[in-house]
Amino acid sequence: MSTDLYARMRALSHAHFKTLWEMVKAGAELEKDDQTVGAAMKEHTEYHHVWERADQYGEREVLVKGANPFMHVIFHAIIENQIRDNDPPEVAETLMKLQKKGVSRHEAIHRLGGALAEETWHMLKSQKPYDAARYVKKIKRLL
Repeated sequence: MSTDLYARMRALSHAHFKTLWEMVKAGAELEKDDQTVGAAMKEHTEYHHVWERADQYGEREVLVKGANPFMHVIFHAIIENQIRDNDPPEVAETLMKLQKKGVSRHEAIHRLGGALAEETWHMLKSQKPYDAARYVKKIKRLL
C-alpha cells in the first residue's frame, strides 16, 4: 500500500473516530462493531482528549506516551469480540485465568491485546497469513 493511500486512510479513520466519539457521548444507538469500539473508547479515559480532536489530526500519526490510541482501542475491541464470540476459545479462557490470579479485566484485555499485536506485527513483517496456532501459543504464554 502506498504511503499516500495509507495517510488518506488514516485521515478517514480519524474522522470516523471523532464521529463515533460524538455518538458515544450522545448515547446514540450504535451498530455492533461500533458499540465495541465505542465502549473501549469510553473506558480509556486517558485518550478522551484525543477523541475530542480526532478529526483534526488528518493524516498524522498520533502517539500518546508512545502508544497509538486509535490502534490501542481497536485491539481492545478485537479482544472483546474474540471473548464474546469465543473465537478462539483460548482468549476467554486466558481472561478468566488471569482474573483468577488477581489481574483486573482491563489489564487482562491489554495483555491479550499485546499477544494479538505481536501476531499482527509478525503477519505484516513476514507477509504471511494469520496463524491461529501461533496466536494461541502467544496467548498461553500469558499464564
